[in-house]
Amino acid sequence: MEPGAHTTYAAWLWRPGADVPANGLSLRLTLLANDRDHHGTTSVGSFAPDIRVDGESLLLNDAGLFSLTVRAPGGTIAAKHDWYRDFDLPMEAERGLNSTDSHLCIGEVTIPLIPGAWRGVVAGLEPEPSADLEAALRRRRDHDRAAVATAVASGPAMRDAPGWSPGLRSRPTPSCSHGRSRACPTVSRSSQAIRGSVIGAATP
Repeated sequence: MEPGAHTTYAAWLWRPGADVPANGLSLRLTLLANDRDHHGTTSVGSFAPDIRVDGESLLLNDAGLFSLTVRAPGGTIAAKHDWYRDFDLPMEAERGLNSTDSHLCIGEVTIPLIPGAWRGVVAGLEPEPSADLEAALRRRRDHDRAAVATAVASGPAMRDAPGWSPGLRSRPTPSCSHGRSRACPTVSRSSQAIRGSVIGAATP
């Protein structure tokens, strides 16, 4: 998450020294979106945004209510409009809430991987979210270090905390989807949710 902005990054690093296949290696991301609030659900057909691609960016507009920009630096994006139905939400079921959800596939991203380089996507409500993934990671780490320093200076409880706690608390925590689809057409090895708006299913 970008501090102070409605922007989220999802990035992957192919560590240096890994064997590179003859044909290279690419990451394919399936972008799923909805327009619900935190405790709501989306029904098939209720979300019909305008979706178009402009170069390395996918632009989504939901009838003037909000606009979302997804950028894939160094990759390609294909616009889609396919429904992924019947996501099971077990935590909502435990609370007695509606526990079956659907998401609209708005696009697919293909990104060639390069050993030693961060590759991924950025999604934001701003028209041109920064596509510099490494700079975004530095900003997030600086923000978290400042938050920990402020907490430590706030009182003796934090100043006297075990030595491992600041490092643990300053580590960015990934946001993951709790949903499981009973009828999902894509098998994904890993997934990263963009909080509140987009879920990306990654298949190397």
